Amino acid sequence: MDNFIAIDFETANQNMDSVCSLGAVIYKDGKLHKTFYSLINPNQPFDPFNISIHKIRPKDTKDAPTFDIVWQQLFSQWDNFPFVAHNAPFDQRCLYACCERYNLEPPKRPFYCTYSIAKKLIPNLYNYKLDTVAYACGFNLTNHHNALADALACAAIAYCII
Repeated sequence: MDNFIAIDFETANQNMDSVCSLGAVIYKDGKLHKTFYSLINPNQPFDPFNISIHKIRPKDTKDAPTFDIVWQQLFSQWDNFPFVAHNAPFDQRCLYACCERYNLEPPKRPFYCTYSIAKKLIPNLYNYKLDTVAYACGFNLTNHHNALADALACAAIAYCII
């Protein structure tokens, strides 16, 4: 696939609309075109379990913009490329929940899952976690659960197998 947007969300808690960071990578004509990262103020409590995974704390997002502000600025700059995400159902639910919360029109474009596709196209991996699949595609993910690092890994997978 030559044109796509790899996207990754991190959440403050188990609520899908508690997005606290967003990473996005745009591939255009088969080349890395643009990257984007933002912390997002979820205006919700942070769960210690989520903090233990992504290391984002309430103090980190206190002065960050809310999802609606980030999304409106970002989405207006994007071409109508399909989205890709590793475990896409999670990221798609986050996106739609945040759009609903902030009364935004959710984007109408395909959402491809690099996890599902990798399971079909790269047999015999010992697991299909993002870092494992990325490594099989020649990408070394060093900052797992940073939304931009995860989006870059997902983009490398998508470019490799889709």
